[in-house]
Amino acid sequence: MKKYIVVALSLVAFLAMSGCSKNDDNSTSGDTSQKTKYEGTWQGAEGVTFVVDGSTLQMTMDKRDEGTHIHIEGGGSLSIEGTKTIQPNNKTVDKVIHDFVTCNTELTLSTTEYINYYNSISFCGGGWQINTAKDISDCVFPGESDSVCGEMKMGKKDIFLLEGNKLYSGDIDLDVDAAGYPNVLDTEFMTKQ
Repeated sequence: MKKYIVVALSLVAFLAMSGCSKNDDNSTSGDTSQKTKYEGTWQGAEGVTFVVDGSTLQMTMDKRDEGTHIHIEGGGSLSIEGTKTIQPNNKTVDKVIHDFVTCNTELTLSTTEYINYYNSISFCGGGWQINTAKDISDCVFPGESDSVCGEMKMGKKDIFLLEGNKLYSGDIDLDVDAAGYPNVLDTEFMTKQ
């Protein structure tokens, strides 16, 4: 379950291409002139969609898995903070910050196994019922330090690479530079709709 939330929080957190970073740091803090290349609707894995309109970012995730259905909606901003070069292949990527100011998350459980587990740990106050959506926006998953929406509202440093109609993102779990931007892109991507 947490895997799907992490995917949404990092706007489809991508894996793979490892390497060291050479930081060009071509700073264009808050640059709006380059945002048009990301404008539009993007569809990714795990039911994630985001829409970029100028500096506005809207994200939805609708993921169904065995016994669970999670729906997340968030709105906020996207700013380009400069560029950097990552390895391998000397790819120049945009350093971006996506920051959500609104967030709503609902979880629906459809198996007694999940119902019993979430009720036994009193997750989000307990009272879980089969096929009944529950707002978990401010609830903290076991083992986590912040709520789903709390994590989204913290703002994330990321990297974007646009190749044709494919948008690649960074993975903060693999490698980050001293400023907190990922050094790694995944082979997965979002596609412009």
